[in-house]
Amino acid sequence: MDKPIPPPASHGVPPAPAGANAPDSPQQALLREFDHDARSPLSALAAATELLGATDDPALQEEARGVIGRQVRKLNELFAAFRARLALLAHGRSDPPG
Repeated sequence: MDKPIPPPASHGVPPAPAGANAPDSPQQALLREFDHDARSPLSALAAATELLGATDDPALQEEARGVIGRQVRKLNELFAAFRARLALLAHGRSDPPG
């Protein structure tokens, strides 16, 4: 069996500002939000992938495939929302129209 997949790291996300009260730029805030929101689906994908390789039980394999499908859909939605928010930032707006 392969080594377990480690949890996602926050590579590429800028560190927190040095000053305790220094606000994030809208881009930094968006990256932090995306990093946070992507962790759950990525962790679920890693666990389901590991389970697929560790069991011969058809029911568990089917459950793992279902988890993978749901989490891929969730990540696709997350990326779509991320791209939409980036487009807003590019036009000088930080929040979606409400």
